[in-house]
Amino acid sequence: MIEPDEIRQRKSAKILNALSDALITFAIFAIMFAGYQTVWSMYVSQSNIAEAKAEVQLKWTEAPAAEPELHKGFALIYIPRLKDKVWELPVTRGVDPEDLISGLGHYPDNAFPGEKGNFAQQDDEVIIQTAGNWYVYKLVLDEIVEPDAMWVLDPNPGGIVNKTGVEEMLTLTTCHPRWGSTERWIWWGVLTEVLPYDQVPAAITAAQEGTVEPEGAVQ
Repeated sequence: MIEPDEIRQRKSAKILNALSDALITFAIFAIMFAGYQTVWSMYVSQSNIAEAKAEVQLKWTEAPAAEPELHKGFALIYIPRLKDKVWELPVTRGVDPEDLISGLGHYPDNAFPGEKGNFAQQDDEVIIQTAGNWYVYKLVLDEIVEPDAMWVLDPNPGGIVNKTGVEEMLTLTTCHPRWGSTERWIWWGVLTEVLPYDQVPAAITAAQEGTVEPEGAVQ
């Protein structure tokens, strides 16, 4: 059943707030994001983030085609609606605590950006930047699950591939309720666009120009 626009907007605002609070863990599928049971603290050092980002960008310059190393950063993530909090955050291959002190983690055994398999707000865009491309995902489905529900990281979690016809997915995981950890709030997104490195996604440009509706605009 399709929800009324007002309910959907309020629901969207809640997931944006949950994601922005620093209890975030992402599970990347085809971009599979990491940290299903790991808390990303709001006290993460900005200096660690800046250092990791610089290392990622240097690696792109020196060895753009190299396979990402374990415990090393390889991509940056952007969520335009959360520009002040989720913008150019490093994505590290690994989910150990030390992998999450400078940004987000990526499950080592899961797919990389753009690959088939499993790598907010409904209809929001989540963008991943790598050495050679931009990958744009659109969030389409959410569900609240138990902490041990690892099926959410499957290549076809809950039959989402059958529902959308898209095999390249993104999984975002945050603790639920807010500031708690008794459940997990899962969002899935599907790949909608792959762009070369020199062609910046429209949502990135809009956010930089201040034309994206900011977090908290919908109450």
